[in-house]
Amino acid sequence: MKGKRLIGRISYWEQDRGFGFAEDDAGETFFCLLKEQVHPRFRGDVIIYSSDDRVKTAPEMGEYVSFEPIDNDQARRKASNWTLVRWENYAQAEQAKELLRLKNLELARQAELDRQSRDREILRFRREKRIMRNRQAAAATLQFARELLQ
Repeated sequence: MKGKRLIGRISYWEQDRGFGFAEDDAGETFFCLLKEQVHPRFRGDVIIYSSDDRVKTAPEMGEYVSFEPIDNDQARRKASNWTLVRWENYAQAEQAKELLRLKNLELARQAELDRQSRDREILRFRREKRIMRNRQAAAATLQFARELLQ
């Protein structure tokens, strides 16, 4: 699902090699590369994540990160376009998590609606195809009967 973001904490970081792992609230582990770090920019109420020429900041153990979960080629979950999340206090962290959870629920609902719409379209196409075949069969039967009667 495009655009879904999770919040997790860094559970391990290999500073020299530029990679580590983040764990979300469900306990799932995601592979993080330092080169995948992005920096959030605000455009009105919209946050835009961009990878620019800023210095990449390695996270410390236990720090919060926000990321897009993806499956990579090596059959493990990867944190793509991740960024460090800095909060003033625990209440802000919980509020941000809740907002992300609501956004992800909205994205999931939209994906389900899209799937249902696609399923309805497939059923409509199959029904029209069946009707077309029935009409063709009826026309062929009628033609055959006319030929027999001549």
